[in-house]
Amino acid sequence: SLSTIIDTLTSLSAKHANLKPLIRHLNLVAHWQVRDQASWAGNVMVCKNYPAFPSDVCTMMAAAGATVQVGSKAGIAPSVSLESFLQSPADPSTILVSLFVPFNEGKAFDTFKVMSRHANAHAYVNGGMLATKAPSGTSLAKISMCFGGVRDGLVHTPRTCEALVGKPISLETFMSVLPTFQEEVKILAAAPGFDPDYYVAAPAYRQGVAESLFFKFFLGLMAAKDRPVTYESASQHYLRPVSQASQHMDHSAPTQEAPLGLAVHKVEGLAQAAGETRYTADLVSTEDVVPAAAECLGAVRTML
Repeated sequence: SLSTIIDTLTSLSAKHANLKPLIRHLNLVAHWQVRDQASWAGNVMVCKNYPAFPSDVCTMMAAAGATVQVGSKAGIAPSVSLESFLQSPADPSTILVSLFVPFNEGKAFDTFKVMSRHANAHAYVNGGMLATKAPSGTSLAKISMCFGGVRDGLVHTPRTCEALVGKPISLETFMSVLPTFQEEVKILAAAPGFDPDYYVAAPAYRQGVAESLFFKFFLGLMAAKDRPVTYESASQHYLRPVSQASQHMDHSAPTQEAPLGLAVHKVEGLAQAAGETRYTADLVSTEDVVPAAAECLGAVRTML
């Protein structure tokens, strides 16, 4: 189940930091009751049969470079990349046997999900990015990006990634490759296979979100001293704190307004809590009764 994967990755995350983005993202999939029952293999098969499905599992695992093993009567086949499996012809005689998630040590890895609420919602657009910095730490040696919800299936940006290799990690570099990125995630207004059940209708919105996620990851790659202070919050994931409040009323000293403002028991409280209070809905209705309410008019003989 997805919950089992979360527990397994969590037990390994202390020594392998790049597992933490996967854990955070998996906790955004549906809710705990679904995660306890749903399996990673089922999610992958839904994504394989319905490319429009905005699968968080497929997007982040493909971005991390995960591989799968497929079994049949002939035995277990060699591992293939998750994306290769998704693009292969469907074969009902095979089953998914295992999922291998690399640790990606020494690399920068992160995933993102934009949705209608903070939990229990499909993604509007999601994405995962994996980058390797050059030994100097000021440029990129390799980078890959994967997005879901932009078009059918997983969307990659190979030309953008190629253009970034060897370039300094700076805002100037980002702006120079942005037109290429925009071209690679471009969505035709009448794209075939459009499914309104999964996609946000406005292509410009989906493209804009993909650009924002790319920018957010790129800011995270920049050294703190090179990153503008105004973009500091954009380089981090927003953590929604638990809401809390407290109320304190100090009436220790009598005032001129007393007893106004003093804490008193609600007069009807005991009767309401005991169920003794009768409300309109408790009255027995008969056929010759018409519900009505009093209305205060500003003038006499006025038509309502």
